[in-house]
Amino acid sequence: MTSPLNRVSLSQLSSVEREAVEAFSASLVDRFGGKVTSISLHGTRSQLFQQSRELNLLILLRKEDADLEAGIEELALDQLVDTGVYLTLRCFDRAQFETFKEMELPMILSLEADKLQLWAA
Repeated sequence: MTSPLNRVSLSQLSSVEREAVEAFSASLVDRFGGKVTSISLHGTRSQLFQQSRELNLLILLRKEDADLEAGIEELALDQLVDTGVYLTLRCFDRAQFETFKEMELPMILSLEADKLQLWAA
């Protein structure tokens, strides 16, 4: 069940945040699309942190790949430099994420329940 507390949606983001998420997603798909299965925005934004320019993204990969994750982190760093928006990334390979969901790990269930899918293969 999704929390009623300020679920993140693109309409709740500032124009700078929307542009950063859209540019990051487009760059990620362009550069690594064949290795990524989905990109989702997740989390809540309490009023205390509403002015924060930090957004949480869940990225599911076709398979675990440290070099790919480093490349994705570089793209996020580029967005920080270009826009001032810090993208917190959580990368999992798809099979690992599904296993963790079946195990009902609280963090994984929270990520799954409170996400807004931006792109899927």
